[in-house]
Amino acid sequence: MNDYHFETLAVHEGLSGIDNHHPATVPIYQTASFGYEDAQTMENVFSGKEYGHVYSRISNPTVTALEQRITALENGIGSVAVSSGLSVIAGIIFALTEPGDHVIFSKSLFGGTYYLANELFTQFKVKVIYCDFTNVTEVKASINEHTRCLFTESIGNPQLDVPEIQTLSRLAEDCNIPLIVDSTLTSPYLCPAKKLGAHLVVHSMTKFLAGAGTTIGGLIIDTGNFNWKLSRTKWIKALAKQYGPFAFLTQFRKHMVVNAGSCLSPQNAFYGLLGLETLGLRMERHCENAAILAGYLDTLSKIENVSYPGLKAHKSFKVASEQFNNKYGSLLTFRCGSKERAFEIMKQFSLVKNMTNLGDSKTLAIHPASTIYRNCNEKEKEQAGVYDDLIRISVGLEHHVDIINDFKRVIEKMSKLEAR
Repeated sequence: MNDYHFETLAVHEGLSGIDNHHPATVPIYQTASFGYEDAQTMENVFSGKEYGHVYSRISNPTVTALEQRITALENGIGSVAVSSGLSVIAGIIFALTEPGDHVIFSKSLFGGTYYLANELFTQFKVKVIYCDFTNVTEVKASINEHTRCLFTESIGNPQLDVPEIQTLSRLAEDCNIPLIVDSTLTSPYLCPAKKLGAHLVVHSMTKFLAGAGTTIGGLIIDTGNFNWKLSRTKWIKALAKQYGPFAFLTQFRKHMVVNAGSCLSPQNAFYGLLGLETLGLRMERHCENAAILAGYLDTLSKIENVSYPGLKAHKSFKVASEQFNNKYGSLLTFRCGSKERAFEIMKQFSLVKNMTNLGDSKTLAIHPASTIYRNCNEKEKEQAGVYDDLIRISVGLEHHVDIINDFKRVIEKMSKLEAR
């Protein structure tokens, strides 16, 4: 199916050959284990001599179909689905590092990733270095013989900065370390990660891929761009002699799915498959609505520092335009003068929901400083672009007029209250 376009792959990939009944959609194989007619066949499946499923902690047909579909959409060589996006990131570090190694992460990170790096990786004696990934010189200066990977987000959340993926990829390859791109905010529809040079791609399926706030899940895709025979990680390098380009995915699956049990349920995989069918359509609407809302908010005197990569004044506008084909995602932020004012604005919303998620079909608002980044100190918040008066908006699929009218009503009401 590689000759088909994105939208066609999103509907059909992973469906053919799922079973003998020719279902219209991938069935939910809600079973813990799978039976075989004889012990020899079961032994062959366990040892990998024959294809099959034995236990849903290890693999499941519904989950496999999801993996096949996201692999096709990212034009990769393979993928692994796990229980959450953070499970993916944890698995990457467990697969690539040992005590004494270090990894380089972007300063502009989702709060959950930041806590994972600071609170878990350090317990395993893996050092985390934070850099501004829009400054390649700074990243290069931080690499040494102990570095095992570079990790960045395609669009920083919530700072909304956009790194030059191709430049970072060349730097990583020169040092024989993989560049990992968390493409959650862009999805494969906006970000051609393989073409840009990314080696591994991360998705929190919870967000745009599933699309309606129905499920939790994570995906890791190997684009095939990295030569694992040159890996600085000794066991990955050894596995590459047997498994070639699949060395990393083999190690990741063994660590996170088989041993750690961070498996994705077939029910959640089903929701992910359904979401992927409409991903292209939804991303078009998300981006269109966000651009309109950002443009409107940027004209208001009561709203400060509107940040959206699609605004021409944004520092990442040029890079985002080139990398994401003149589309900029659905996330935007603005500042409103004080925490108290931010809370009052959020209190007045009617259509917009105060909710912790993004990529939902509904427009969502959150105050990052008091929620996702509540345990970070002031320096860490500032590095992530988080301030007490900052509101983050994930723009949904509603009609853009209704979204703008909700903001207009709130701003007008706030103006009257403050005029008293």
